[in-house]
Amino acid sequence: MVELCPVVNIPTFMEHHLDNMCAIIGLLFLGGVRKVNSYYFNNFEEYDPVKLKGETGPLNEQEANWFNEYVGRISHMLDGCVNDCSTFVYYGIEDTQGKLIPSYTMGDFTGDTDNAVQPLVKKIYESGHDFYYADMEDLLAAAEEEQPEISGHPVTTVILPAMDILYDESYEALKKLKDRGVRVLFQNKIPMLGTERPVDRKESRKDFAAVSDEEILAWLDLCDSTFTAKSDNAAIIKGRFEKEGRELWMILNNTREDRDVLLQHETKKNAMLYDPSTGEISEITMGEKICIPWFRSVFVWF
Repeated sequence: MVELCPVVNIPTFMEHHLDNMCAIIGLLFLGGVRKVNSYYFNNFEEYDPVKLKGETGPLNEQEANWFNEYVGRISHMLDGCVNDCSTFVYYGIEDTQGKLIPSYTMGDFTGDTDNAVQPLVKKIYESGHDFYYADMEDLLAAAEEEQPEISGHPVTTVILPAMDILYDESYEALKKLKDRGVRVLFQNKIPMLGTERPVDRKESRKDFAAVSDEEILAWLDLCDSTFTAKSDNAAIIKGRFEKEGRELWMILNNTREDRDVLLQHETKKNAMLYDPSTGEISEITMGEKICIPWFRSVFVWF
């Protein structure tokens, strides 16, 4: 469960609060969240002007009802679905832990790992690809399998954000995964510090070469080309699921403009389009463009 609550850029959020709420919901559900708690204020005075007098907020009753229906329809479409993804981004908590200096106040500390991973995953998402996070324990378990899996999903790619410190166990597991055919991509640099003294690993970590963000995205384009949803210079985010044995895609227009999105599939021609904004269902043909309103999500079910 996560909370839907604006804590940054509040004036921008309030200007189009309902649309921004839809954007957040789309990102949360694509990221695996299925329960959302919201403290965003309703205009409760509308419900009972006497008992709730003065309890006002920006979200009126009509908007609240529509938003609940919107979230309910998304939840219905994803209920019981299995996310189908084989790309994993490494959760490098050791890099943050190794650099954190205890203090009585939060100060202005920002983790190098966060500064690397946030732009990276944003690029992955906005290029139309999906991913899971994986930690050291995930890598260790997958490395012992002839056909590596994490949480029941085959592992084809492991991406490590730019880090300086990496568990020695994780590095050894990555070497094994590479030998089993998994593509291991280090963003911009190889972590040259281990977690056991002496920590210097410059002489022992020569099994991989760092790659650029562009090379990472190019590789993902090769791996994930079965279904595309594209609009010129627009962040169209999508995730693949299995529903009742069929292929289901959730697509989010993560921009502040309505977008015409071209849908193409390598092997399938027809699909059903589900619009949670209205509840409408329609048939579509690959090669057609569909209009997705700004910050809204739709589903394509083959």
